[in-house]
Amino acid sequence: MATYKITKTENINAFANRKSNAAFKLLIVIFLFIFCLTVFTQKNTTNLISIGIVFLFVGVLFYVSFLGLKKLMWFLGKNITYILNDNTLQIQQNLDNETAMGFLAGYFYRKGKSKGGYRDFSMKFSKMKSVMKNAKGDLILKTRSITTGKIIIPRELENLRDLENQLRVGIKPNQ
Repeated sequence: MATYKITKTENINAFANRKSNAAFKLLIVIFLFIFCLTVFTQKNTTNLISIGIVFLFVGVLFYVSFLGLKKLMWFLGKNITYILNDNTLQIQQNLDNETAMGFLAGYFYRKGKSKGGYRDFSMKFSKMKSVMKNAKGDLILKTRSITTGKIIIPRELENLRDLENQLRVGIKPNQ
């Protein structure tokens, strides 16, 4: 039985920050686009001030929400474990050591936990087609299952090469 986790703090931070730059840039572009449309169509300056206040309020809400969801991703990255055992890949999430979270992250965490959305997952190698790596270094497991499709294993995992080698040996392509 081989166990793989993200253990180093800098790797957990990298996992949590994966989409942060793209989301932040998209948010800025959307705000600029809407603001430019508003400025060029309004003649009254009092309307511009009220629109600016609304933009500021919405921006603060997005920022707070983004930080909460980023903390949730950090928590999940810290507590996910990949286990290879008897030609089976298991993905476990230890949700018992809950950390302090903001309102939004805590809400999504409790909602997912209560609905059973964070269950352990396992799949036999015989149900997998192939192992690939994407351009960023994540492992992508293509499965024979219609409902699962692909399993993405993050590049921040400790001993990722060892996991990749074991999966390549265990998964027989085109069976």
